[in-house]
Amino acid sequence: MRGEHVAVEPACPLIRPVQITETTSLSLLWQRLCADDVINYFKIDEQDLDRIVDIFVRVNSAGVQLSKTDLLFSTIVAHWDEGRANIETTLTSLNGKGSRFKFDNDFMMRSCLVLTDLPVLFKAKSFRKESIEEIERNWDSIRIALEKTVDLLVDWGFSAETLPTLNAVIPIAYFIYKGGDVASSNGALRQYLTRALIKQIFASQTDRVLAAIREYLRVMLSGGSEYELRTKQLTMKDVVEMKLPAARSLAITSADIDDMLDEQKGPYTFMLLALLYPQLKLGQIAFHQDRLHPWSQFASKKLAKLGLSETEIRKWQEDRDRLPNLQLLEGTENQSKNDSPLLTWMGTLGPSRAHYEQGNYIPSGVGLSLDDFPSFFIARKDILRARLQGVFSE
Repeated sequence: MRGEHVAVEPACPLIRPVQITETTSLSLLWQRLCADDVINYFKIDEQDLDRIVDIFVRVNSAGVQLSKTDLLFSTIVAHWDEGRANIETTLTSLNGKGSRFKFDNDFMMRSCLVLTDLPVLFKAKSFRKESIEEIERNWDSIRIALEKTVDLLVDWGFSAETLPTLNAVIPIAYFIYKGGDVASSNGALRQYLTRALIKQIFASQTDRVLAAIREYLRVMLSGGSEYELRTKQLTMKDVVEMKLPAARSLAITSADIDDMLDEQKGPYTFMLLALLYPQLKLGQIAFHQDRLHPWSQFASKKLAKLGLSETEIRKWQEDRDRLPNLQLLEGTENQSKNDSPLLTWMGTLGPSRAHYEQGNYIPSGVGLSLDDFPSFFIARKDILRARLQGVFSE
Protein backbone atom coordinates (compact mmCIF):
# COMPACT_ATOMS: atom_id res chain seq x y z
CA MET A 1 0.00 0.00 0.00
CA ARG A 2 1.18 3.54 -0.81
CA GLY A 3 2.78 5.30 2.16
CA GLU A 4 3.51 2.06 4.08
CA HIS A 5 6.96 0.48 4.62
CA VAL A 6 7.06 -3.14 3.49
CA ALA A 7 9.90 -5.41 4.64
CA VAL A 8 11.32 -7.49 1.81
CA GLU A 9 13.22 -10.67 2.62
CA PRO A 10 16.47 -11.12 0.60
CA ALA A 11 16.19 -13.58 -2.27
CA CYS A 12 19.00 -15.57 -0.72
CA PRO A 13 18.93 -15.84 3.09
CA LEU A 14 22.72 -16.17 3.18
CA ILE A 15 23.27 -12.72 1.57
CA ARG A 16 22.74 -9.77 3.82
CA PRO A 17 23.00 -6.04 2.91
CA VAL A 18 26.45 -4.62 3.73
CA GLN A 19 26.66 -1.10 5.09
CA ILE A 20 29.31 0.80 3.12
CA THR A 21 31.42 2.97 5.38
CA GLU A 22 34.49 5.14 4.77
CA THR A 23 36.65 2.38 6.22
CA THR A 24 35.08 -0.21 3.93
CA SER A 25 35.62 1.99 0.87
CA LEU A 26 39.28 2.55 1.70
CA SER A 27 39.78 -1.15 2.30
CA LEU A 28 38.15 -1.94 -1.03
CA LEU A 29 40.34 0.61 -2.80
CA TRP A 30 43.47 -0.89 -1.19
CA GLN A 31 42.32 -4.35 -2.20
CA ARG A 32 41.85 -3.35 -5.84
CA LEU A 33 45.14 -1.42 -6.08
CA CYS A 34 47.49 -3.63 -4.09
CA ALA A 35 46.09 -7.13 -3.83
CA ASP A 36 43.83 -7.94 -6.79
CA ASP A 37 45.49 -8.49 -10.16
CA VAL A 38 43.19 -6.11 -12.06
CA ILE A 39 45.46 -3.14 -12.94
CA ASN A 40 48.05 -3.34 -15.70
CA TYR A 41 51.13 -1.14 -15.48
CA PHE A 42 54.73 -0.88 -16.55
CA LYS A 43 57.61 1.01 -15.05
CA ILE A 44 59.34 3.95 -16.78
CA ASP A 45 62.89 4.40 -15.56
CA GLU A 46 64.02 7.39 -17.61
CA GLN A 47 62.90 10.93 -16.68
CA ASP A 48 61.38 11.86 -20.06
CA LEU A 49 58.31 14.06 -19.60
CA ASP A 50 57.45 13.99 -23.31
CA ARG A 51 57.32 10.20 -23.30
CA ILE A 52 55.17 10.23 -20.18
CA VAL A 53 52.77 12.70 -21.81
CA ASP A 54 52.53 10.57 -24.96
CA ILE A 55 51.83 7.42 -22.94
CA PHE A 56 49.20 9.22 -20.89
CA VAL A 57 47.42 10.45 -24.02
CA ARG A 58 47.36 6.91 -25.46
CA VAL A 59 46.05 5.14 -22.37
CA ASN A 60 43.66 7.84 -21.16
CA SER A 61 40.48 6.37 -22.63
CA ALA A 62 38.15 6.84 -19.67
CA GLY A 63 36.53 10.03 -18.50
CA VAL A 64 37.22 13.36 -20.19
CA GLN A 65 39.60 12.88 -23.10
CA LEU A 66 42.79 14.96 -22.81
CA SER A 67 44.94 15.70 -25.84
CA LYS A 68 48.64 16.42 -25.86
CA THR A 69 47.76 20.08 -26.38
CA ASP A 70 45.60 20.04 -23.23
CA LEU A 71 48.41 18.59 -21.17
CA LEU A 72 51.05 20.96 -22.53
CA PHE A 73 48.69 23.90 -22.05
CA SER A 74 48.44 22.96 -18.38
CA THR A 75 52.20 23.46 -18.04
CA ILE A 76 51.81 27.03 -19.29
CA VAL A 77 49.09 27.99 -16.84
CA ALA A 78 50.98 26.27 -14.01
CA HIS A 79 53.85 28.77 -14.41
CA TRP A 80 51.88 31.79 -15.65
CA ASP A 81 49.04 32.98 -13.42
CA GLU A 82 47.43 35.12 -16.10
CA GLY A 83 48.15 32.66 -18.92
CA ARG A 84 44.79 30.98 -19.30
CA ALA A 85 42.81 34.23 -19.13
CA ASN A 86 45.12 36.05 -21.55
CA ILE A 87 45.10 33.25 -24.12
CA GLU A 88 41.35 32.67 -23.93
CA THR A 89 40.62 36.39 -24.24
CA THR A 90 42.89 36.66 -27.28
CA LEU A 91 41.32 33.59 -28.90
CA THR A 92 37.86 35.11 -28.44
CA SER A 93 39.04 38.32 -30.11
CA LEU A 94 40.75 36.54 -33.03
CA ASN A 95 37.84 34.21 -33.69
CA GLY A 96 35.34 37.06 -33.65
CA LYS A 97 36.97 38.93 -36.54
CA GLY A 98 35.46 39.06 -40.04
CA SER A 99 33.27 36.09 -40.85
CA ARG A 100 34.68 34.22 -37.82
CA PHE A 101 37.63 31.87 -37.36
CA LYS A 102 38.40 28.75 -35.32
CA PHE A 103 41.83 29.36 -33.84
CA ASP A 104 42.58 27.14 -30.84
CA ASN A 105 45.08 26.53 -28.04
CA ASP A 106 47.31 24.45 -30.31
CA PHE A 107 47.66 27.41 -32.70
CA MET A 108 48.32 29.82 -29.83
CA MET A 109 50.99 27.64 -28.24
CA ARG A 110 52.83 27.05 -31.51
CA SER A 111 52.61 30.77 -32.29
CA CYS A 112 54.19 31.62 -28.93
CA LEU A 113 57.11 29.26 -29.58
CA VAL A 114 57.74 30.53 -33.11
CA LEU A 115 57.37 34.25 -32.41
CA THR A 116 59.68 34.28 -29.39
CA ASP A 117 62.39 32.28 -31.21
CA LEU A 118 62.02 29.34 -28.85
CA PRO A 119 62.45 25.72 -30.06
CA VAL A 120 59.53 24.93 -32.37
CA LEU A 121 59.17 21.25 -31.39
CA PHE A 122 55.70 20.81 -29.86
CA LYS A 123 56.96 18.95 -26.80
CA ALA A 124 57.01 19.36 -23.05
CA LYS A 125 60.66 20.41 -23.03
CA SER A 126 59.74 23.41 -25.23
CA PHE A 127 57.52 24.69 -22.41
CA ARG A 128 59.99 24.75 -19.55
CA LYS A 129 59.59 27.40 -16.85
CA GLU A 130 62.11 29.77 -18.45
CA SER A 131 60.41 29.44 -21.86
CA ILE A 132 57.02 30.27 -20.37
CA GLU A 133 58.54 33.28 -18.64
CA GLU A 134 59.84 34.45 -22.03
CA ILE A 135 56.35 34.11 -23.52
CA GLU A 136 54.85 36.00 -20.58
CA ARG A 137 57.36 38.87 -20.94
CA ASN A 138 56.52 39.25 -24.63
CA TRP A 139 52.81 38.49 -24.45
CA ASP A 140 51.56 41.97 -25.42
CA SER A 141 53.71 41.96 -28.58
CA ILE A 142 52.59 38.41 -29.42
CA ARG A 143 48.93 39.36 -29.03
CA ILE A 144 49.28 42.48 -31.18
CA ALA A 145 51.08 40.54 -33.94
CA LEU A 146 48.34 37.89 -33.99
CA GLU A 147 45.59 40.54 -34.06
CA LYS A 148 47.23 42.27 -37.04
CA THR A 149 47.73 38.94 -38.80
CA VAL A 150 44.05 38.00 -38.56
CA ASP A 151 43.09 41.50 -39.75
CA LEU A 152 45.12 40.71 -42.89
CA LEU A 153 43.29 37.41 -43.30
CA VAL A 154 39.96 39.27 -43.15
CA ASP A 155 41.14 41.74 -45.81
CA TRP A 156 42.10 38.80 -48.04
CA GLY A 157 38.67 37.23 -47.62
CA PHE A 158 39.62 34.30 -45.40
CA SER A 159 37.42 32.80 -42.70
CA ALA A 160 37.12 29.50 -40.83
CA GLU A 161 35.53 27.94 -43.92
CA THR A 162 38.33 29.01 -46.28
CA LEU A 163 41.35 28.53 -44.01
CA PRO A 164 42.01 24.76 -43.95
CA THR A 165 45.37 24.96 -42.11
CA LEU A 166 45.79 27.31 -39.16
CA ASN A 167 49.54 26.77 -38.77
CA ALA A 168 50.21 28.29 -42.21
CA VAL A 169 49.34 31.67 -40.68
CA ILE A 170 52.10 31.59 -38.05
CA PRO A 171 55.01 32.72 -40.31
CA ILE A 172 53.01 35.82 -41.24
CA ALA A 173 52.58 36.60 -37.54
CA TYR A 174 56.35 36.11 -37.08
CA PHE A 175 57.08 38.59 -39.87
CA ILE A 176 54.78 41.15 -38.25
CA TYR A 177 56.11 40.45 -34.73
CA LYS A 178 59.67 41.11 -35.90
CA GLY A 179 58.75 44.47 -37.42
CA GLY A 180 58.29 43.56 -41.09
CA ASP A 181 56.90 46.18 -43.49
CA VAL A 182 53.42 44.77 -44.04
CA ALA A 183 52.28 47.46 -46.49
CA SER A 184 55.06 46.79 -48.99
CA SER A 185 54.99 43.02 -48.36
CA ASN A 186 51.22 42.51 -48.53
CA GLY A 187 51.20 40.82 -51.95
CA ALA A 188 54.09 38.51 -51.11
CA LEU A 189 52.56 37.54 -47.75
CA ARG A 190 49.25 36.73 -49.42
CA GLN A 191 51.03 34.72 -52.11
CA TYR A 192 52.94 32.82 -49.43
CA LEU A 193 49.73 31.86 -47.63
CA THR A 194 47.88 30.83 -50.79
CA ARG A 195 50.81 28.76 -52.06
CA ALA A 196 51.37 27.15 -48.68
CA LEU A 197 47.70 26.15 -48.46
CA ILE A 198 47.32 25.04 -52.08
CA LYS A 199 50.50 22.95 -51.96
CA GLN A 200 49.57 21.68 -48.48
CA ILE A 201 53.10 22.09 -47.13
CA PHE A 202 51.81 21.81 -43.56
CA ALA A 203 50.15 18.43 -44.17
CA SER A 204 53.09 16.73 -42.42
CA GLN A 205 56.19 17.63 -40.41
CA THR A 206 54.54 20.81 -39.13
CA ASP A 207 57.29 21.62 -36.64
CA ARG A 208 60.03 21.19 -39.25
CA VAL A 209 58.19 23.33 -41.80
CA LEU A 210 57.65 26.14 -39.29
CA ALA A 211 61.29 25.97 -38.20
CA ALA A 212 62.52 26.06 -41.82
CA ILE A 213 60.42 29.10 -42.78
CA ARG A 214 61.42 30.94 -39.60
CA GLU A 215 65.07 30.15 -40.29
CA TYR A 216 64.74 31.61 -43.79
CA LEU A 217 63.10 34.78 -42.49
CA ARG A 218 65.56 35.57 -39.70
CA VAL A 219 69.25 36.21 -39.07
CA MET A 220 71.08 36.17 -35.75
CA LEU A 221 72.28 39.45 -34.32
CA SER A 222 75.87 39.87 -33.29
CA GLY A 223 76.27 38.36 -29.85
CA GLY A 224 74.33 35.26 -30.79
CA SER A 225 71.29 35.56 -28.52
CA GLU A 226 68.64 37.44 -30.54
CA TYR A 227 67.27 37.43 -34.07
CA GLU A 228 65.96 39.98 -36.54
CA LEU A 229 64.34 39.71 -39.96
CA ARG A 230 66.64 39.03 -42.89
CA THR A 231 64.59 41.59 -44.81
CA LYS A 232 61.67 43.77 -43.71
CA GLN A 233 60.27 43.89 -47.25
CA LEU A 234 59.23 40.42 -48.36
CA THR A 235 59.15 39.83 -52.13
CA MET A 236 57.87 37.09 -54.42
CA LYS A 237 61.48 36.04 -54.92
CA ASP A 238 61.75 35.47 -51.17
CA VAL A 239 58.60 33.34 -51.16
CA VAL A 240 59.75 31.13 -54.02
CA GLU A 241 63.24 30.68 -52.56
CA MET A 242 62.09 29.46 -49.13
CA LYS A 243 63.73 26.10 -48.43
CA LEU A 244 61.35 23.52 -47.01
CA PRO A 245 61.84 19.98 -45.64
CA ALA A 246 61.82 17.01 -48.04
CA ALA A 247 62.77 19.23 -50.99
CA ARG A 248 59.33 20.83 -51.03
CA SER A 249 58.91 24.28 -52.51
CA LEU A 250 56.44 27.15 -52.78
CA ALA A 251 57.23 27.57 -56.48
CA ILE A 252 54.21 27.03 -58.75
CA THR A 253 54.69 24.82 -61.82
CA SER A 254 52.49 24.24 -64.85
CA ALA A 255 51.49 20.91 -63.32
CA ASP A 256 50.42 22.72 -60.14
CA ILE A 257 48.20 25.06 -62.16
CA ASP A 258 46.62 22.10 -63.96
CA ASP A 259 45.82 20.62 -60.54
CA MET A 260 44.32 23.95 -59.44
CA LEU A 261 42.03 24.01 -62.45
CA ASP A 262 40.76 20.57 -61.49
CA GLU A 263 39.96 21.64 -57.91
CA GLN A 264 36.34 21.25 -56.92
CA LYS A 265 34.39 23.88 -55.02
CA GLY A 266 35.81 24.39 -51.55
CA PRO A 267 38.39 26.44 -49.64
CA TYR A 268 41.09 26.02 -52.31
CA THR A 269 38.91 27.26 -55.16
CA PHE A 270 37.89 30.24 -53.02
CA MET A 271 41.48 31.36 -52.42
CA LEU A 272 42.27 30.93 -56.13
CA LEU A 273 39.22 32.97 -57.12
CA ALA A 274 40.29 35.61 -54.59
CA LEU A 275 43.55 35.97 -56.54
CA LEU A 276 41.69 36.02 -59.85
CA TYR A 277 39.38 38.80 -58.61
CA PRO A 278 41.86 41.28 -57.06
CA GLN A 279 39.46 44.20 -57.53
CA LEU A 280 36.93 42.82 -55.03
CA LYS A 281 36.89 44.16 -51.47
CA LEU A 282 36.69 40.75 -49.83
CA GLY A 283 37.17 42.15 -46.33
CA GLN A 284 34.15 44.45 -46.61
CA ILE A 285 31.57 42.53 -48.64
CA ALA A 286 30.57 38.87 -48.42
CA PHE A 287 31.22 37.08 -51.70
CA HIS A 288 30.02 33.58 -52.54
CA GLN A 289 31.44 30.94 -54.83
CA ASP A 290 28.83 30.69 -57.54
CA ARG A 291 28.51 28.21 -60.39
CA LEU A 292 28.20 29.97 -63.75
CA HIS A 293 26.14 27.06 -65.08
CA PRO A 294 24.02 26.39 -61.96
CA TRP A 295 23.77 23.11 -60.07
CA SER A 296 20.12 22.51 -60.95
CA GLN A 297 20.90 22.33 -64.68
CA PHE A 298 22.97 19.20 -64.17
CA ALA A 299 20.27 16.84 -62.89
CA SER A 300 20.80 13.41 -64.41
CA LYS A 301 17.36 13.40 -66.06
CA LYS A 302 18.00 16.76 -67.73
CA LEU A 303 21.37 15.69 -69.04
CA ALA A 304 19.97 12.37 -70.28
CA LYS A 305 17.49 14.35 -72.41
CA LEU A 306 20.51 15.91 -74.14
CA GLY A 307 21.48 12.42 -75.29
CA LEU A 308 24.45 12.04 -72.92
CA SER A 309 25.70 8.64 -71.84
CA GLU A 310 26.09 7.77 -68.14
CA THR A 311 29.84 8.34 -68.41
CA GLU A 312 29.30 11.76 -70.00
CA ILE A 313 26.72 12.69 -67.35
CA ARG A 314 29.19 11.89 -64.57
CA LYS A 315 31.89 13.94 -66.30
CA TRP A 316 29.60 16.96 -66.72
CA GLN A 317 28.52 16.75 -63.07
CA GLU A 318 32.14 16.61 -61.90
CA ASP A 319 33.14 19.58 -64.08
CA ARG A 320 30.13 21.54 -62.82
CA ASP A 321 31.92 21.99 -59.45
CA ARG A 322 35.42 22.63 -60.80
CA LEU A 323 37.18 26.00 -60.94
CA PRO A 324 36.42 26.78 -64.63
CA ASN A 325 32.69 26.85 -63.79
CA LEU A 326 33.06 29.01 -60.66
CA GLN A 327 33.03 32.75 -60.07
CA LEU A 328 32.88 35.07 -57.06
CA LEU A 329 29.54 36.80 -56.75
CA GLU A 330 28.33 39.23 -54.10
CA GLY A 331 25.91 37.55 -51.71
CA THR A 332 22.83 39.56 -52.68
CA GLU A 333 23.64 39.27 -56.37
CA ASN A 334 24.07 35.52 -55.99
CA GLN A 335 20.61 35.27 -54.43
CA SER A 336 19.05 37.18 -57.31
CA LYS A 337 20.84 34.97 -59.85
CA ASN A 338 19.63 31.90 -57.98
CA ASP A 339 19.34 28.91 -60.36
CA SER A 340 18.99 30.92 -63.55
CA PRO A 341 20.66 29.28 -66.58
CA LEU A 342 23.80 31.18 -67.58
CA LEU A 343 22.35 32.27 -70.93
CA THR A 344 19.21 33.62 -69.20
CA TRP A 345 21.21 35.41 -66.50
CA MET A 346 23.49 37.07 -69.04
CA GLY A 347 20.44 38.31 -70.90
CA THR A 348 19.31 40.27 -67.84
CA LEU A 349 22.52 42.31 -67.55
CA GLY A 350 21.78 44.75 -70.34
CA PRO A 351 24.50 47.39 -70.92
CA SER A 352 26.67 45.96 -68.12
CA ARG A 353 27.03 42.62 -69.89
CA ALA A 354 30.37 43.45 -71.56
CA HIS A 355 31.85 44.56 -68.23
CA TYR A 356 30.57 41.40 -66.56
CA GLU A 357 32.08 39.17 -69.26
CA GLN A 358 35.46 40.83 -68.98
CA GLY A 359 35.55 40.80 -65.19
CA ASN A 360 34.47 37.17 -64.92
CA TYR A 361 36.65 35.67 -67.67
CA ILE A 362 33.69 34.70 -69.85
CA PRO A 363 35.06 33.30 -73.14
CA SER A 364 33.90 34.97 -76.34
CA GLY A 365 32.76 33.03 -79.38
CA VAL A 366 31.43 30.15 -77.28
CA GLY A 367 27.78 29.32 -76.71
CA LEU A 368 26.38 29.91 -73.21
CA SER A 369 23.54 27.40 -73.26
CA LEU A 370 23.86 24.15 -71.32
CA ASP A 371 24.35 22.23 -74.58
CA ASP A 372 27.61 24.13 -75.05
CA PHE A 373 28.95 23.38 -71.57
CA PRO A 374 32.00 21.27 -72.63
CA SER A 375 33.18 23.96 -75.07
CA PHE A 376 32.53 26.70 -72.49
CA PHE A 377 34.38 24.77 -69.79
CA ILE A 378 37.49 24.19 -71.94
CA ALA A 379 37.59 27.79 -73.20
CA ARG A 380 37.28 29.30 -69.72
CA LYS A 381 39.80 26.81 -68.38
CA ASP A 382 42.34 28.09 -70.90
CA ILE A 383 41.64 31.69 -69.89
CA LEU A 384 42.03 30.91 -66.19
CA ARG A 385 45.21 28.93 -66.82
CA ALA A 386 46.82 31.91 -68.53
CA ARG A 387 45.66 34.26 -65.79
CA LEU A 388 46.91 32.01 -62.98
CA GLN A 389 50.27 31.72 -64.68
CA GLY A 390 50.42 35.50 -64.66
CA VAL A 391 49.28 35.80 -61.04
CA PHE A 392 51.89 33.35 -59.77
CA SER A 393 54.70 34.96 -61.74
CA GLU A 394 54.00 38.55 -60.61
